[in-house]
Amino acid sequence: MVGKGPITAVQFYDASDSCPFAAKAWLTLLEKGIKFERHTVNLKDKPKYFTDLYASINPDPTARAKVPLLIDGDKHIVESNLVAEYLDYAYPDLGPKLFPTEPLKLFKVRWFVEMFSEKFSSSLFKLLEANSASAAEEAKHVLDKGLKVLNDFVEQHGSCQDGNLFMGQYSFAEVATTPFVQRASVALLALRGYSIEKAIQQQNLQRLGAWLQAVLDRPSNKETKPDDDSVKSQYAEHLGHFKGHISQ
Repeated sequence: MVGKGPITAVQFYDASDSCPFAAKAWLTLLEKGIKFERHTVNLKDKPKYFTDLYASINPDPTARAKVPLLIDGDKHIVESNLVAEYLDYAYPDLGPKLFPTEPLKLFKVRWFVEMFSEKFSSSLFKLLEANSASAAEEAKHVLDKGLKVLNDFVEQHGSCQDGNLFMGQYSFAEVATTPFVQRASVALLALRGYSIEKAIQQQNLQRLGAWLQAVLDRPSNKETKPDDDSVKSQYAEHLGHFKGHISQ
């Protein structure tokens, strides 16, 4: 949809080593078709201009400067979910409507994001942080059950009328989850021998499998997806391996 965009390009600050939270803002900008300039920041050695900029926005002196950070004219926006919501409301005539205007649909989108965080993201990190083979096997079992819940949730509350995404059309449901699916697919297989795709196939979770494929095939996903080696090294550095790891 052609509509009114920003007079000057939105300034988007991202991490130089790939950040799933900042990726939400990147996906939103791409999907909405908003003109923007992307700047990368080394979060391990933050430049003073960036920490000063963040401090000028967040009055909490103990808050650490983080991405995403967005400058839209004279407006400064932080926090990944809030950045996505701001962009959707600030540019309603551009791209898809990510936050549905119909209350029930909006409820379902927000609930899906919460359910994904509870059943997938938390289980993902428990598996990555497992420090023994037995702990890893238990975490895999929990993640398997979480995938089953997500499949049933999408079947019950989603829509496939216009496609295989959660509400059929692209929404915040995908913005908030795609960056974690991207990275988890690589990191779990490389570091813990767990294939999300295989787990979905073994449990015959057809609706979740269709959703996952639609998410991964999305052009915005392909543009924002970090390379596999970067994901592996990033998670390995942060979490480390455990000696009892057994690959599938």
